[in-house]
Amino acid sequence: MIRLNSEAHFSLSNFINDDRSLSARPFRQKEFNITFKREVRQRLPLNQQRYVHFINHLSPLIRWITKTNKDRAHSFFDVSAIRIEHPSLPPGDYCFRIERWKLRGLSNREMLAYGIGNLLEGSIYPEDKSEVIFQHLLRKGKDWDYVDCDKAALLRTHSVLEKDLAERFNTAVSDFEAENETAYQIKMQRVRSMFNRRIKQDEQRIRTLRESGRNIRMIRPAEGRLQAGIKNKEQRLRELGEKAKIDMEQAQVAAGLFRITNI
Repeated sequence: MIRLNSEAHFSLSNFINDDRSLSARPFRQKEFNITFKREVRQRLPLNQQRYVHFINHLSPLIRWITKTNKDRAHSFFDVSAIRIEHPSLPPGDYCFRIERWKLRGLSNREMLAYGIGNLLEGSIYPEDKSEVIFQHLLRKGKDWDYVDCDKAALLRTHSVLEKDLAERFNTAVSDFEAENETAYQIKMQRVRSMFNRRIKQDEQRIRTLRESGRNIRMIRPAEGRLQAGIKNKEQRLRELGEKAKIDMEQAQVAAGLFRITNI
């Protein structure tokens, strides 16, 4: 069970104040139960499952903790060290780096990017394998109190990870830009088609009224609707253009090293 003091409860409540999602609802209380494993919750009787909430790195609770730690970065060490056994990795020292990527445009995307490298070889692991390895670290890792690694190799490997993550981030941005541009063109065409159809109908109505010799007082409302339609079309296209502008953020979440012992 997680039990918040008054200060923490107030801070978390402010953080999720505008979050109306179901995932945020449990954390409006001062006490709640969580698990990081779906299978743990699924093994519970149905009448107990409602009181235990599965969370992952995208949970409002974890995002609040991350923000709080970031705001108080001076109170924490920048690097963590872990000892662990692993079923497939060879014994040795490894470096890890985790970043949070945020991409905003017509849609928003937020993700964690993982990088893990071998200090001895200087090699890095693929993105998907790095995430699996790090999840294993979270579940099985133990504190490494007296670190005796090759610090020069650690700095070199971390630098390689930084560059690799930067390249991956650039690729993610390029892919997002392409998707965003495609979505923008589709939405822009829809807006134009919708308003052009209405504008064409209003123009036809005005021609018909004039050709039939109708009084100017009957024509003016139709002309007003036509001008309003043209202005609304321009406004919607401007708004769509503003929403389509891309904003991005790349920030470090954690970094450190771990030693595989397999003893």
